[in-house]
Order: sequence, then C-alpha cells, then structure tokens
Amino acid sequence: MLRIANMLQVILSMSKFTEKNRTLNFLRVVAIAGNVLFVIWILFNAMDVGWRGTPAEIIASLSLIFILGLNVFLITKKKSLI
Repeated sequence: MLRIANMLQVILSMSKFTEKNRTLNFLRVVAIAGNVLFVIWILFNAMDVGWRGTPAEIIASLSLIFILGLNVFLITKKKSLI
C-alpha cells in the first residue's frame, strides 16, 4: 500500500512539473511574439514617416530594437533561472 502511495505522489509531482513547463513555454512564446510585434510596429512607423526623424528618435528606436532583440535571445536560451 505504501508503495502505491509513493508512486501516486511521484506521478502527481511530475504532472505539476510539466504544467509549470507548459506555462513557462507559453509565457516565452507570448513574450517573443510581443517583442517581434513591437519591433515590426517601430519599423512600420519609421517607414510611414519616410525614415526621417531627429537624432534622438533614431537613437531611441535603434536602442529599443536592440534591447528587444537581446530579450528574445535571452528568452530562447534553454537555461532557466526559475
């Protein structure tokens, strides 16, 4: 009887682990999709004004694109801090 209880406990702990992995994978996909969509929006706005802008706007846009790209790179790495 004790052996069956131990096996059930292992099965339940594994299901919680896979549920956590599914949630984390879903959040990763949503974060990556949001970052890509935001970069596309920035580029669309830049094309809409004919690629003109003040130097501050250009630097801010390029910096934001770099930070979002770095975020996607770090999210796609398999090693997790959680």
